[in-house]
Amino acid sequence: MAEKIRLPLAAGERNNSIWEFREFTEAAGVHFVRPDVSLAGGITHVKKIAAIAESHHQRVIPHNFLGPVATAACVQLAACTSNWDLQEYVRESSPPRCDVVRQVTRLKDGYLLVPETPGIGVELNEDGIKKHPFRQHGGPVKLREDGSVALR
Repeated sequence: MAEKIRLPLAAGERNNSIWEFREFTEAAGVHFVRPDVSLAGGITHVKKIAAIAESHHQRVIPHNFLGPVATAACVQLAACTSNWDLQEYVRESSPPRCDVVRQVTRLKDGYLLVPETPGIGVELNEDGIKKHPFRQHGGPVKLREDGSVALR
């Protein structure tokens, strides 16, 4: 299929393991992998996914829509990953996104700045989190026997 398309292909934003990403990196025609740090095993697994992609001359464009903590994790990964291409970003300057951390990652001239604060660069705001309690959206989520989300 990839040979019939003249555009670079990106894949994997719903994958949740390095093994699923390995399949995409080995598939002909995939130019970009799209790990989501919140789904694909966190910082350590996304770093591994990026390394697997790099060994296949592929770039990383992480999927990111979950908020300032995921964005901060991605910014730290981007700073230390040579094949990180660009960062998907949802503006975080208005509630509820800006309320859950003390300060969102700064955006300047189209670039997210790497914070110089400890950890991943954001601090949770407990009062802000309480203002926006979790609410389940959509229908029931199908789970596997091990409790992981079944996306396929």
